[in-house]
Amino acid sequence: MKVFTGLDVLIKDKNIQKSFNGNVALLCHNASIDSAFTHSALKFKEIFGSRFVKLFGPQHGFATDVQDKMSLAFALDTPINTIQYYEQIN
Repeated sequence: MKVFTGLDVLIKDKNIQKSFNGNVALLCHNASIDSAFTHSALKFKEIFGSRFVKLFGPQHGFATDVQDKMSLAFALDTPINTIQYYEQIN
């Protein structure tokens, strides 16, 4: 029996994709991948295009390569608005 993640189901089901109205945001980290090992942020950009407007990610970057207390904005090469969801806890 094959198990599908929610991301895999979203990728394959056009009806689910069409049910998202308005802009789309994603909360994820570096292990947020589909069964082909493609990162969820790339799949969301492919599926939703310009409606994918916000990415919530870890303070230390998606590859955990950003130093503690440093801005993730310098680590990402993307026009998507990125919010560090651990920042408020520290």
